[in-house]
Amino acid sequence: MEISRLAGKYQELQPPDSADKMDQYLREQESQVAEIRRHVVAWGSCLSQAPAKIKEFQRAYVRWADAELDLLDLLAVSRDCYKLSYPYDMDCLEEAAFGDVGFRLYDAMDDLSRLHQETLELVGR
Repeated sequence: MEISRLAGKYQELQPPDSADKMDQYLREQESQVAEIRRHVVAWGSCLSQAPAKIKEFQRAYVRWADAELDLLDLLAVSRDCYKLSYPYDMDCLEEAAFGDVGFRLYDAMDDLSRLHQETLELVGR
């Protein structure tokens, strides 16, 4: 399945070893999550006769992608805020990770993980 391949590729991304490569890294993450989201949405259009649990899993996947994209946008802005503040202001970065967007991502990840397991059980894996 293309979604599994893309998700694996996304999980293999390694953070950069220097701050000057962070913008490129965030853009690559955003591009890969957007691609995953496109495939998950397309998959959803094929699920009209699927069990409710599989449809719920697909919707959770979209919610995760949306939350991840929102967090990546916020991280890019926060990084600029951090770089432009002196002395360096950690509030910018903390808001990204521990604010509403960060918590929405954590909730979406929990839902996705739980529904993934339930879906695997449903299909006998």
